[in-house]
Amino acid sequence: MSEEVKPVYAQAFFNVSKEFVTYYLIFDYHDSKLYYSKLIRDEVKFEEEMNKVYYNMQNFLKEEKVRVNGHRCEPNVLMVDLGFRGSHDRPYLAFLIGFEVRLKRGLNVYENEYPPEIIEYDYVAYWHFPPNCKIKEVEMKEEYEIVNDRILVIYGNKGKYISGYEMISFFMKD
Repeated sequence: MSEEVKPVYAQAFFNVSKEFVTYYLIFDYHDSKLYYSKLIRDEVKFEEEMNKVYYNMQNFLKEEKVRVNGHRCEPNVLMVDLGFRGSHDRPYLAFLIGFEVRLKRGLNVYENEYPPEIIEYDYVAYWHFPPNCKIKEVEMKEEYEIVNDRILVIYGNKGKYISGYEMISFFMKD
C-alpha cells in the first residue's frame, strides 16, 4: 500500500453462532494519489497487492491470542475485497474472517489479547449474539453499549489508548 493511502475509519461486524464466529472488517481510506484506482487496471499487480494485504492481515491475526472458554481459537482470513465508496479517492478493504468456537450452555467467555496501541482512526464494531444469549460482562478500554441484551456496540476513538485485552462474557440458554 502506498504511503499516500491513509486510513480514515473502520467497521467490524461480528456474528456469533454456537460453532463459529464470522466477522467482516472494513477499512476506509483516503487515497489522494489514486493508488488503488491505478492498481486495479493492472491485473498482475492487483493480484499481488491483494495477496500481500491478505497475508498482512493474517499475520496481524496471528499476533492475537483469541480464546473462547479457555480454548485457543485461530482466526483466519477467508476473503479480501477492494471497493470504492462513491469516488476513486475513497477506497475500502473488506476482510471476511472466521474461527471455530465451542460454545456451551451457561456462561461463555471470549478473550482477546493483542499488542496495546494508540488508535489511529475512529471505528465501530458490532457484535451480534444468538437469540438465546445474554451479554453479562464486558472488559475493554473502548466505550461500548449493550443493546437488547445480545448486541454489543464498541466505539474506538482516534488518539485513545487501547490496553491490548478485551473480554466479553455471555450466558447461553441452550
